[in-house]
Formats: sequence, C-alpha cells, structure tokens
Amino acid sequence: MSICLSFISRRKEPIRGTKHGATRLKAAEGSAWLYIGRLSPDTTKEDILEYLSENGVEGIIHCDMVSDNINSKAFKIGIPMQELERVHNSSFWASGIYCRPFRQPWKFRGARGCFMRHVMIQCGDKGFVCSVSGKTFTGQISLNRQVKLHTETFPLSLW
Repeated sequence: MSICLSFISRRKEPIRGTKHGATRLKAAEGSAWLYIGRLSPDTTKEDILEYLSENGVEGIIHCDMVSDNINSKAFKIGIPMQELERVHNSSFWASGIYCRPFRQPWKFRGARGCFMRHVMIQCGDKGFVCSVSGKTFTGQISLNRQVKLHTETFPLSLW
C-alpha cells in the first residue's frame, strides 16, 4: 500500500515595492548580521563598537552579546550592508577571532504553514517507510491504527 500526500505552503511570497517618486514612506537601510566569537572574556560591547569605528565602519551599528562563557565571549553585530565586504574578512579581525554570518538559534515555534512539499509513504505488515523531501524515515503502525513518525502521532483516519 502506498500513500502519496502533497502539501501546499500557506505562506505567500513577499513583495518588494517598486514605486519611485515623492512619498512619505521610505524603506529602511538593510543590515548585515555577523557572529563574532572567540573573544577574550573581558571584551565588552563598547570594545566592539569602538573597534568597528576605529577601523572605518560607518553608519548604524548594532551589537548584542550572545555568549558569555568562562573562556570566551561572542557577539552579534549588525552593520550597514555596504560595510559587509570589509568586515567579513579575515584581515579585518585580530588573529584567532571568529567571524561568520549570524544564524538565529533554531527554536520550534509551532506549525507555521507547511514545510513539506511531498510525502511518500509505503506501508508494510510491521511498519512503514516515509520519504520527505529526499530524506527517509521509518515508523510503526500500532494495533490501534496510530502512525508514529518523529515522535508525532497521526491517526490513520485523518489520512
């Protein structure tokens, strides 16, 4: 037995305004966000802001500490997009300092539309194989006709 499900995303693609001319609304200047890590434990937010300013970074700069360990600190900085090429460069930073694009730590915030585009399930006597976007998972069908996949339980009657 094979079941094929297709999910359609509920999210709509964002649009970007194109109207030119005099208007009271203006787009905000974009920022590039970088993770700066493996800094000395005594490094402060002010030290980061001062360093960026001394090295020619101009414009609005955001800086937040994201990690404060015994041996090191890390910061998230937001700089104007036009400064990205200069700042995201190994010659800009002192030896041993780590710089990469900032990635928000993943947190499950509940279902927000569908992320799966296509699911293929093949059921056997003792379980099933499920392929989701090229990844394969296995599961079991219990006596009360419940399907267990990735710690989620879906009643077969809903399929």
